[in-house]
Amino acid sequence: MPWGDPRLMAEPGGACQSDEAGLRGALAESGCRALPLLREQDGGDMAGGILGFFRRLLGFGPGGPGGIERQFGAIPWRTGADGIEFLLITSRRTGRWIFPKGGRMAWLSPSASAAQEAYEEAGVEGDISTRPAGVYRSIKRRDTGDDEIEVEMYPLQVRIELEDWPEREQRQRRWASLADALVLVSEPELEPMIEAIADQVAAPMDRGEDRGEDGEEDRE
Repeated sequence: MPWGDPRLMAEPGGACQSDEAGLRGALAESGCRALPLLREQDGGDMAGGILGFFRRLLGFGPGGPGGIERQFGAIPWRTGADGIEFLLITSRRTGRWIFPKGGRMAWLSPSASAAQEAYEEAGVEGDISTRPAGVYRSIKRRDTGDDEIEVEMYPLQVRIELEDWPEREQRQRRWASLADALVLVSEPELEPMIEAIADQVAAPMDRGEDRGEDGEEDRE
């Protein structure tokens, strides 16, 4: 069963509900490339609010239930010597540890939009899954007011880490172990998604350890 079937769903400040078995599907090996398509930064400043207004005016904005603004984000990960690691970045307004996310760009699919956000905000490119790891709701604080958003998150296996990227001067980034990522991430609704990705990545390794040199499972 692929990522997000059924999807993780959470209300703001509420607990995630998920079918854990449903999230242990095959992680898509192929996906959209995070292309360096530069655009205006959509953030908490007035310019971001104006850009968001025109996106909504043109039909590129809210598309969730009840007109809730939809956003798309990436959960960047890699495998290191000590296991899986996750890349977190700081938010521009409060400095909380988050994952890259933003509004959908009209010319890109949801997963490609997530990959684009990872490039712009975190300076990484790689293979993005076409299936979401989950969905959660949060509150986006802007100078124009607070908006409820629904965020669809996609696993991104990092292949390239850039030294320069559009929001380099506005954010910090850091790689964190699974345990550290679960502590650092500011949105608790993301924790089950992080754990599901870690479990999925570890599964093929575990299966390999259970097999002998001839490919048959060890029976000791």
